[in-house]
This record gives sequence, structure tokens and C-alpha cells, in this order.
Amino acid sequence: MAGEIILRPDAEAMPDFLAPADTDANDSGRVAPDDNDNHSGKLRWSQRRTMVVLIVVDVLLVALVVWLQVTRQTYQPGSSGTPDVMTEPRTQSIAKSAIGIASQWGEVLDPEINEIIIVRWVDESTDTYQAFDLKQNKELWAMSQVDVAAVFATGGKLVVSMNGSIDIIDARDGKTDLTVPLGGDEKLVAAQSGIILTVREDESSICARALLSPDECVWQANVMSDQTVARIFAGSQLVDTGDGVLDFVTGRPVAFGADVMETKDHAVYYVGPSPERVLRYTSQTDSAGLSQSQYQLWDTQNDRALSDAIPGDEVVADATGSTFIITDLPGLRDLRIGAYSWTAGEQLWQTSLDTNNYSGSLCGNMFVATTWLNSTSPDQVVAIDLGSGEQVFSTEGYVLVFGQRMAYLQTGGFAALLTAYDCGQADFPALWSVSLSSRADRLYGAAGHLVAVSPYSGGVWVLNP
Repeated sequence: MAGEIILRPDAEAMPDFLAPADTDANDSGRVAPDDNDNHSGKLRWSQRRTMVVLIVVDVLLVALVVWLQVTRQTYQPGSSGTPDVMTEPRTQSIAKSAIGIASQWGEVLDPEINEIIIVRWVDESTDTYQAFDLKQNKELWAMSQVDVAAVFATGGKLVVSMNGSIDIIDARDGKTDLTVPLGGDEKLVAAQSGIILTVREDESSICARALLSPDECVWQANVMSDQTVARIFAGSQLVDTGDGVLDFVTGRPVAFGADVMETKDHAVYYVGPSPERVLRYTSQTDSAGLSQSQYQLWDTQNDRALSDAIPGDEVVADATGSTFIITDLPGLRDLRIGAYSWTAGEQLWQTSLDTNNYSGSLCGNMFVATTWLNSTSPDQVVAIDLGSGEQVFSTEGYVLVFGQRMAYLQTGGFAALLTAYDCGQADFPALWSVSLSSRADRLYGAAGHLVAVSPYSGGVWVLNP
């Protein structure tokens, strides 16, 4: 589609959006979002599901297609600049869509420089970007591009792939620093920690380029398999590849992980929130199609196991706590949740939930998860005390984003409330609640701020303490 679509701040009165809510935040009689509400805030490690944030971040990553499975820092509470807002926030409108109609969707990108955010609107084949300085409360620049294949924000830059090339755009002024041509079968699949990853489909090879000088590969490696390019983990410091575990920045092999491999029946790879906290994952599928998977704590210096094998499907962990979570689904509506010590991998407690699906995070003293049985069932949020394994909270709704100590939930059914819960207190209390304009609204943690985006109205709001 030709033509530019530019978004500008609107001086109109702020709509009835993010206004203080009178609804009791602990009321459980709510209607959950319908199937049109996706679970974009749900992050976990999984061999069953490709993470989209994927570099969904998010962030798990639409641009990654099905090839790149990524374990990013986004699974760590608060790692994406999400603040813990303990008191009811002041809300400030900073943008309104100039399109006059709703975009298909909108998201907030964090270029990791000062207090700058980039709002990305997508409407059919057109991407429109607006950059804002939240400290000075002003728009810095705006631009539109068509036929964008992938986009990332990192290191003060916006990295955009389109028309067989990569543009490196300065987040502060919107000017293109560099344009790098790609081969006909080469695709941009990631950009973080000063590195841009591209992949050549015909050669099944990865090219890692330096963000500030991307003309040549800093390092190269084979992809893990036809289904998976690589898995980035340990706070974006390490990466599983077809050549084993490598340092993500230099591409040098590390002291462990030479056995990384993946076929349709067998897989070995490594995950973890930091280079000091790593688990080895293995899975085996038999002739009947039944899969068994397990984790082990791993000594990254001596390349050996530090614990017995722990059966499980998914792991939830962070870089600072003493406990990590492993979940398994041995039967229908039987999600088993086990807490384990980072010291020796011993089990501390185990509980179960009547559900088939979940996404969760460690938050303060809690394991907080959004659960759902199927695409039409209501979402449920549960909080489990990390010390005792006791479920201390449950309500209909789902988690939008996590801070270090706060969990921000969408609750209230059609009332669409944003409610903040304190993961640091034993009873997981609600501290404040404000109204959203619709259930399609999304909340992001970026540049140390809470930012809400409404694709229906084209509005962007900052929630300041």
C-alpha cells in the first residue's frame, strides 16, 4: 500500500480511559476476555510452543516466524523497564492516531536509551512509528514504512527489515544511520545486546552482525534444526545453535553445551536466566508419539550435572531468586507445578491446577500465572506463595505485564479494569485500579514507565506514579 500514515499528538480532551475505578478489585464475579483477546503477555520457556514478544518479546516474535525460538530477558520480572507503581498513577495522553480509524494493532518498543519509547502502529501493509521522549513529554519524530518484514528496538536504534535490506534508524531523531542489503534468501530474525541476527534459509546458517557496523558477520553458526534457528538465553549472553552453546556477542564456544541438537524425536539444549544459572533440557519422543522431557541443573564450568533429572515440560526462573518453577502436564486438566532450589535442585513443594494451559512468572514472593482451559474458556489468574506452595489468590482476568514486585492485571470483564497487585505481600493485595477503554488495550513496560496502547482509538497513555 502506497502513502504515508503519520500519527500526531491530539489536543482533544482525554477520553474516559484509565480513569480511577470504583470497582472492587477483589470482586471475582467477572466476565473474562473472549477469544479475540490474545495472550500476548504470556511468557514462559517451552519446547511445545514457539515464543512470539516471540522475540515478543516480545517480544516472542512474529518476525521470527517459526524458525527462531527465543528465551529472552523478557521472562525476567521487570527486565524490560517495567516500574513497580505502588500508588494510583496519574495518566497522561501523549498521542492520538491521525488515521481516523483504528489500527489493526499497536505496540510499544523500548530502544534502551534515556526515556525514549517508540510506538508502532500496524495497519494492513503499513507500519507507522512515533518516537516520544517521556521525560520531556514530547514527540521526537514520526515516519511510515510499507512491507516491513521484521522490526526490533535495541541499543538506541530501531532495526527494520524490508525490501531485502535492513535499516538502522537512530531512535533519537528518526534518521537512518545505515542501510544494509541482504541476500535474496536472508532474513532478519533478532536484534538485541548489540547484535543483529540474520539467517540464510538455503545454507541453514546464522550470521551475527554488530549493530553499529553490520556490513559483515561477526560470527557464523549452523541453525539448530529445520524448525529452530537458535535459542537465546542467560540474559541474552548465550545462545544455543547447531554448533553448540556460544557467547552471543563474540560467537566463541563456551565451556559447556557442545551436545546441543534437535530432531523431530530428540532434543538437547540449555536454558537459564543468567550464565550462572543454567539448566540442561532433554526430550525424547517414542514411536507412539509420546514425549518425555526433563531438566537438570548444570555446572557450566565443568560441563556436568549438578542435580538429578527433574521431569517437566516448562521452566520459569529469574536471575536473583532462590527458587525456580518446573511445570508438567501429564494428563488432561492436570497442570503440576513444582518449586525447586537453585542450590541442589531439590524439590521444595508441589501443587496442581485444574487447567490445560498457562503462562506465568516469578513476581516478588509469588508465582503468578494466567490459566485457561481452551480458547473459549475464561482466563483465570492465580498467585501461589513461593515459600509454601499455597494458592493465596484467584480471580478471572489475565496478567498484562509484570514488574519486579507488581503484577498488572486486566480484570472486570467488559468493564476492562487495569488492577495492580502487590506480589511482595503474603495476601497478594490489590493496590489500585483504573479503567481501560476496551479489553483490546495493552500495557507495556518501557523506558521505566507503564505505557498503555489502544488500537481501537489509536491512543497512547503514560501512567506516572
